[in-house]
Amino acid sequence: MTMMLGIASDPDPLVRGSAARALGVFVLFTSVRDDLTFVADAANAIITCMEDENLGVRVKAAWAMANVTDALVLNL
Repeated sequence: MTMMLGIASDPDPLVRGSAARALGVFVLFTSVRDDLTFVADAANAIITCMEDENLGVRVKAAWAMANVTDALVLNL
């Protein structure tokens, strides 16, 4: 899972978009959601993808950020 954090900054937009989507899925897993350090790192990688020049990457990152928000609410 931590590999996704690194490839979120890959030169290929398809890889960046896929990494953002995967991070958005991972943060909803109960075992991962409890690790707030990973959730914070995933949020930082997703925020970087939200500023991407490729529209597809930004759309997937926006969806992933919604999942990060859900994970944080569930951790309250």
